[in-house]
Amino acid sequence: MCGIVGFAKFTGGADPRMARTAAALLGHRGPDDENQWSNGWATLAHRRLAIVDPDNSTQPMVQGGVALAFAGEIFDYREHRRNLVAAGHSFGTEGDAEVFLASFLIGGIDRAAALPGQFGAALVDTNTRRLWLIRDRFGIVPLHYAIAGDAIAFATEVKAVLSMLEHTPQIDERSIGDFLVLRRVPGPRTMFLGVSKVPPGHTLCFSEKAGALVKQYWQLPIRARHRNHCDADPAGQVLSALRLAVGRQSVADAPIGCLLSGGVDSAVVASLVGEATGRAPVTFVVGATDGKDNEVSNAAETARLIRADHRHVLLTPAHYTRELERLTWHRDTPLSDPADIAVFVVAREASAVVRVLLSGEGSDELFAGYPKHAFAAFTRWIGMLPAQVRRPPLQALQAALPAPARRLRVMLRALSEDRLEDRLNGWFASFTLAEQRELWHAGTRAETSDSLDGIHSDGLAAMIHLDCQSWLTDHLIERTDRMLMACGVEPRLPFLDHAVLELSLIHISEPTRLRRISYAVFCLK
Repeated sequence: MCGIVGFAKFTGGADPRMARTAAALLGHRGPDDENQWSNGWATLAHRRLAIVDPDNSTQPMVQGGVALAFAGEIFDYREHRRNLVAAGHSFGTEGDAEVFLASFLIGGIDRAAALPGQFGAALVDTNTRRLWLIRDRFGIVPLHYAIAGDAIAFATEVKAVLSMLEHTPQIDERSIGDFLVLRRVPGPRTMFLGVSKVPPGHTLCFSEKAGALVKQYWQLPIRARHRNHCDADPAGQVLSALRLAVGRQSVADAPIGCLLSGGVDSAVVASLVGEATGRAPVTFVVGATDGKDNEVSNAAETARLIRADHRHVLLTPAHYTRELERLTWHRDTPLSDPADIAVFVVAREASAVVRVLLSGEGSDELFAGYPKHAFAAFTRWIGMLPAQVRRPPLQALQAALPAPARRLRVMLRALSEDRLEDRLNGWFASFTLAEQRELWHAGTRAETSDSLDGIHSDGLAAMIHLDCQSWLTDHLIERTDRMLMACGVEPRLPFLDHAVLELSLIHISEPTRLRRISYAVFCLK
């Protein structure tokens, strides 16, 4: 995945030393190489994790007056390379970074954005004196920035951006309110004032005359716009797309492995990796060994069935006290889930064997895998009762429930919220909005950037879209990225390949068909 850092200033120039210092903070993302480029008004720095073309593809890469710092992977890059050669580009490397740069040189930012993959990239065009930032469709690779006048600082992680600011960074109090309720900071905001995320599926163009222009190039599909897109054999289409996604994400010039949680999603990914590579997949599970951890035993049984080279990583209570401070630094926010530490522990052990880990992350959100999805329609329709009418009895019932009824209490808390967005978010919330107001400053509330325009009439569609737009991107994907890259291991998420994602979202408002698709995909042998 690598780490990128940069700074541009049209008056007074960019100090290369600042980018070098910031890049040092991202050494965990790029332990294999470090390089820098500067032209006076712009500076790029790159920390490399060598996954593809490890002996070449040094970055920043400069061709045709354009400098590139690239983090991530372009899938099917060899096919795109052949097309670019046919279009007249002469390649000097065998890697995917040059495919991205060549696409920009031949077809501009739109052609580069259309490439399939997971990436965060910065391009300095010295011909037009423009800086481009671009983030992949689903935001699998992070990219942050801060703007002050005619200057911009950007980096893969927030900590590197903060190191380039001339002023002392301030905490965003609204973000603290959001974090208390949502367990995440919805993009494009971060925990720090003035530091933003490049939104998934967006580009940012920074120029001397126009400043910063942020433009969307991809968005989640809404079923109503694609009603007749794939009526024939939807289960077969999803399975074919997933097989293709796993196949192209299994390409690397470094050892790859799979996280095997014991669930059907990671089992499918691991099985398809074995099919794509023709070798026994290397799999990892993290958990206790006290006989009560079903995930560990289920993962071991799955590994036996698919003939995997399987490793069990032991998780102990000591990990939580020993790693908390360090992982908070890596996360750039407080940890909001014990799973953060578990993911780090398994990634650290896996890093001795592999450089890439494929995961089943995202499948529950796309295929309605959580218990809450069964109550999606009810979550919407209960809003017909005013909050002041339903909240008192729901709160009274919640208070009367015994401790073991945790999930039922979570449901009642979610259903007591006023807005549909707040009820949908409430299923994963740490606190209700009322509790947040008591804990934090009066007048603050969770303000999400999530949009449910056009799908309010379908509870399941609204719930899954909301999960994909923020819960998945701003929490689960960020956790996977930070915890794996803290160990120098690149995550790859085949379920979030845009072809798989688009096919699944087209059918989210048809629960019966959705169950058939899920069954067909998850019962792969």
